[in-house]
Amino acid sequence: MRSIVVGVAGGSILALAVLFFWSRADDARDAHHCCDAHAAPHATTIAATDSTLDGASLYQIDGAFTDQDGHAFALSSLRGSPVLVALFYASCTTVCPLIVSELQRIEAALPETDRAGVRVLLVTFDAERDTPERLRAFAAERGIPTPRWTLVRADDASVRELAMALGVQYRRIAGGDFVHSALVTLLDREGRIATQLDGVEARIDPLVARLRDLLATPASGSPIPSSADDVRPTADTASVVR
Repeated sequence: MRSIVVGVAGGSILALAVLFFWSRADDARDAHHCCDAHAAPHATTIAATDSTLDGASLYQIDGAFTDQDGHAFALSSLRGSPVLVALFYASCTTVCPLIVSELQRIEAALPETDRAGVRVLLVTFDAERDTPERLRAFAAERGIPTPRWTLVRADDASVRELAMALGVQYRRIAGGDFVHSALVTLLDREGRIATQLDGVEARIDPLVARLRDLLATPASGSPIPSSADDVRPTADTASVVR
């Protein structure tokens, strides 16, 4: 009987060890897949997504967002302009810089006069480390033209809600890094998904063509900000987060 008990216990320990190492290997595979600069060889532009919006406006999300200047930020403040949206985190050294380069490549495909009519929103997964100061430093490092490009952080629930709405998958792994989708989303002037670019180093032509169509549509919203003061909320609508 004792030998049977020992055998069962030993088998249980072995099974737990296998599960542990399998989990660690799974994390490593995910990290390699999502953070490899060439992780998306079949990147495509897609017209539909697994998002939860179903044609509704992203601006119905009322999350607790804070911009790179430490001010409360409402997604609805983007209404009136075509918007490029992506999720990232500043300490990422592989896929996230490529996502930013992809956004810059899309803008570069437009005439300079058209670029002025486009907003770009970068939302970090990592609010713990991506403080407003870190977001400003990241923008400076990457040559990001704020305030037309806005970098924001939020609580976990708000980021999760936004990610679900866009169809972005992500999770935190050992070491504080994230595995995540490399998805760029184009919103129309009312915050509805117009199209998406799935994966880095994809063909941007279809998305750029859709963006040009949106820019050709008369605007009915607020003008594009030209200075940092233009995008800061008034005391009546929001408060400074310190």
